[in-house]
Amino acid sequence: MNLIKPICIAILLLGTWAPLFGQDEKGVNGIYVQDFVPGRNTAPTRRPLTGFDSIVDAETFAVAPDGKTVAISGREMVSSLVLLEQPGLTRAR
Repeated sequence: MNLIKPICIAILLLGTWAPLFGQDEKGVNGIYVQDFVPGRNTAPTRRPLTGFDSIVDAETFAVAPDGKTVAISGREMVSSLVLLEQPGLTRAR
């Protein structure tokens, strides 16, 4: 797992766990939770929570103070090709 920078972990601690923004094995962004014990490596407790959607890319998140609700903002990548026909335009030579 390629973890993107933990976002303000000191601010987001919720009791004994912390939410982290990261990428899964497919490179899709989402939110993980991980146990938090000061002075101890708790990386093995990291587990996916929500937001892992290959169509809508998770960008930022917020957790309610009671830890029961997570809000995620996402972006959808769209590509389009549009043909415009305008009277009077001629091909460049």
